Amino acid sequence: MPRPKVADGARQRVANACQPCKTNKQKCDGKTPCFLCTRRGRATRCIYSSRDISSPLRRNAPPLRSDVDVKALPGTDGDTGRPRSLSTTAEQPTSGERMPCFLLDIDGEDKVYIGDAAALSFLQTIRHFVQRQMGPNVFSSDPRRHSMLEQGVPAQTVRMEARDFPELTYAKEAAEAYFASVSRLRTFGLIDILDVPQFYEDLARWIHGYFPTSEPTSAIFFLVLAIGAQSRSADALDERRAQVYFNHGRQLACLNLLDDPSIATTQAYILIAFHMLAACRRNGAYMNLGIAARSAHAMGLHRRAANAALDDSDAMSRSRIWKTLRLLDLIVSSTLGRPSATSAQETDFTHERCIRAPTHAAPRRDIPALALSEAVRVFLIVETIVADVYSKKTISIAEAETISAQLRRWSAQLPKELRETESSDALGGMEGRAVVLAKANVAFCYYYAMMLLMRPFLIFHLKRHADAVACEGTGPERSAPEDVDSEKVANACIDSAVYMLDLMWSLMQNRMLFKNMTFIIAWVFGAGLVAGLAFFGSLGSPVETSRALTQALAVCTFFAATSPQAQRYHAILTSLLTACRQYHTQLSAMRPASRRRIVAKIFEL
Repeated sequence: MPRPKVADGARQRVANACQPCKTNKQKCDGKTPCFLCTRRGRATRCIYSSRDISSPLRRNAPPLRSDVDVKALPGTDGDTGRPRSLSTTAEQPTSGERMPCFLLDIDGEDKVYIGDAAALSFLQTIRHFVQRQMGPNVFSSDPRRHSMLEQGVPAQTVRMEARDFPELTYAKEAAEAYFASVSRLRTFGLIDILDVPQFYEDLARWIHGYFPTSEPTSAIFFLVLAIGAQSRSADALDERRAQVYFNHGRQLACLNLLDDPSIATTQAYILIAFHMLAACRRNGAYMNLGIAARSAHAMGLHRRAANAALDDSDAMSRSRIWKTLRLLDLIVSSTLGRPSATSAQETDFTHERCIRAPTHAAPRRDIPALALSEAVRVFLIVETIVADVYSKKTISIAEAETISAQLRRWSAQLPKELRETESSDALGGMEGRAVVLAKANVAFCYYYAMMLLMRPFLIFHLKRHADAVACEGTGPERSAPEDVDSEKVANACIDSAVYMLDLMWSLMQNRMLFKNMTFIIAWVFGAGLVAGLAFFGSLGSPVETSRALTQALAVCTFFAATSPQAQRYHAILTSLLTACRQYHTQLSAMRPASRRRIVAKIFEL
């Protein structure tokens, strides 16, 4: 016979106990803070898990594998509490006001989708975790937390005037800055869409009037000079011309290149997208990459068979343009957590067949091709991470180890030319600066891939660690092999962030960085969030994580003069560092009260 229902007034157990009491199987009185937490000197750790079963988000969501509802957390086995799989289900906000996968656009009206792989989505997860641990604070209560930072279109567009047409000296300097900061001649890096000697030859003829400025290919000249001026940002003239040349180049591209796909169309819209990324207009860049991808598909750049019918020079040029588009598209789509425009199913350029690692005996002259190919190889693995981890919203430690093994194999096959440390003599001058940046770009791609893969396990391990500290002031038990594995992959995420930030700091100290480097700005933010989260939760080495977060702030300060995005990232990381210090101060203040003293204080003034 079933037991009769107990009246609410006669209940001896509360409906929802605090987390420390549940973990210790103690009788909780349901107050905030409860009696036991107050008596043991841990009132700040007396927190309750959300149990709003009437919420439509809860009602419509699939059942979670853990009673902890935090984005990108592995589930647990119901009997052992061991990590079983990784769930990227979004955490339900306690206030019910946050849309998990959407942020407001620049006008504050429309919502734009941000996927779980994005650093901005990771930021929201960290904010909820920090608030859960220490209550409302300057970091979690940021009034701009619901908005996606984007630069709007200027109210008054700066138009091209006769005085703005570049003279040959300025054009060469701007082109040099373009190739040094983003292209293959100098950095041997991310954008390789132009034949450099031919470009300089045509540039001189264009400046002297041999090409009409209204010709379709003029768009490419203006866009290259715009990116060069934007990257250099040496003075007010650079800032004005970066905007003027971009507006004019994009206008020419829209008028002359958009309707009929061509190689020039693909090149122009790759340049437009890159400029918009550096101008903190990521949504616009994402859309323009879609145009570049459609043009490339129309020209058959994605098919090796189409290139095989051409002579070697044209085939290599088309292959480089496709690799550049593929890499840029994968970086942008993974950064925003959105689908890419260049799906692997649409191309026969595969990881094994087209982008094989060159031998370790590759001559020095092959470095330009090495850096671009190696960066693409890494981001093909990133594409797998986004598809198999963040899109499917589940992963096991074994699956993470499988993908990690791919990255380790890539690292083992990396040509020695991209590993060698440059001598002090090579660091001077533009050429030495460019070679160092080339190698750094490849390293950043690798560290980013590792962080993205291991990031959900970092949050899972941090959650378990925080619960254990809240209950007994000690770390979690590590008897289970799964616990050891989750800690190992969490530490790999932290190490990747520390290595990335240390390298960025060294580049800045040696004056290798340009004043506007869009991918480095994005990567420093993601790495800073990982370091800050580890520092907050006392994971890894506190000295390393604290130093890494400070380095991230310094790099953001360097870029903040020319990048509103870097300014915003600096403000976010500063508030995170403040929250970390406040939280550690709270914990330090609680520890003396929570331990039993055997020495009596017998005299004081």
